[in-house]
Amino acid sequence: MNVYRDCFSTNSAELDNPAQIGFYVEQTLSYSFIGKLDASLSSSRILDPTNKNPCIIPPRVCVQEGVYTFERTFPIINSSYVVVYQRCCRNNTISNILNPDRQGAAYIVEITPEAQRIL
Repeated sequence: MNVYRDCFSTNSAELDNPAQIGFYVEQTLSYSFIGKLDASLSSSRILDPTNKNPCIIPPRVCVQEGVYTFERTFPIINSSYVVVYQRCCRNNTISNILNPDRQGAAYIVEITPEAQRIL
């Protein structure tokens, strides 16, 4: 899992270490929690500013990438698995969200029954 953040942020939008990852199974109209794990921050780096798009405003942008590597094995089933990572807050430099340092975000991946069968 790769996570990106604004290096210029001055609030609590640091990279989590560890990041808590939750696992769920899709049920009829709901999801059942089946476990979690703490994924350690494998690496982090500041992205090269020379690769920036010249259309980015403001021109001074700093992006940090955090990489989390983890593995979890589940049996193949006829329902979807859902992998979830949730953050408490966003960096305070976002200008198109009110009070971004008080707004969270959730990132999910659905692993469908078809995807489970692909080798």
